Amino acid sequence: MPVVQVEVQLDRSYPEFSRLGAEIERVIHLVAPVVEDETALTLPEEVPLRVMTPRGWQAFHAKRRRQQKRVDRELAPSVSKRAGFLVANAILQRAERKWWRLIGIQALADPTEPTRSEILVMPAAVESRGLLCEEDWLIREVSKHLTYVAQLWSGAEENPALRDYAHPSLRGVDGRAQAWLNTGHCEWAANRVTQALLGRTIAARPTDGHPTPEYLKALKFRERLESIRGWSDEGVGAITARIIDEVGLSAYNRVWFDAALMPTAQETRNPDVWQARLQSADHDHLPA
Repeated sequence: MPVVQVEVQLDRSYPEFSRLGAEIERVIHLVAPVVEDETALTLPEEVPLRVMTPRGWQAFHAKRRRQQKRVDRELAPSVSKRAGFLVANAILQRAERKWWRLIGIQALADPTEPTRSEILVMPAAVESRGLLCEEDWLIREVSKHLTYVAQLWSGAEENPALRDYAHPSLRGVDGRAQAWLNTGHCEWAANRVTQALLGRTIAARPTDGHPTPEYLKALKFRERLESIRGWSDEGVGAITARIIDEVGLSAYNRVWFDAALMPTAQETRNPDVWQARLQSADHDHLPA
């Protein structure tokens, strides 16, 4: 059972906002053993949890980008040109200011430690969805993000392709569909955990709350982005469920330890090809 380190960074005094950190800590303790059982992955002994405002969340991401830039510069000084970094940083800052309502709870990897990650919570974003006090939705979201924490803790030291790098070619892991893999597995695990704990799955985008117009506008933007990239979180979760049913969880979990087994961008457009590759891989090197 992981120890949850809670750090509250709020500049608003709403009692329900302050209580959300304690509620998520309780939910983490509830779902953590089920996440480990369902995924057959392990969680770290400690899980940092930060409860913050949208402005604090944006500042935290800006700090992480600076850390990532320093890490990249150590590998290859030429790729971290200041002008290019400033342009990319400005674009991301504008997007974060505009669409932060889409991020209620988020697991984020540490750029400096391969296996370390933490969970960020924005009560204002959760409130904008009309779901501030909805335990069932919190169970689903915490399960999803704890699964990402387990992915990194289990395999990121051996398999750097699990992490989201600005310059993956520096680590020899370019061409792997990291986001598609991570997202599909997290969605699959969230459905498994909610089924185990609640006897049913919970919609990723529930409509029974009272979302604000600003959140609904941001959600439309997200749907447009999904149409451009060609997949949705729920869609790739369904694909992951089918593949795990076909190849078995032990065989599937080898992807966390071996970048060569991860799907390529081309295989995400034809997942049957990736499934066949998983099934034909050497089964003598399954993780314990």
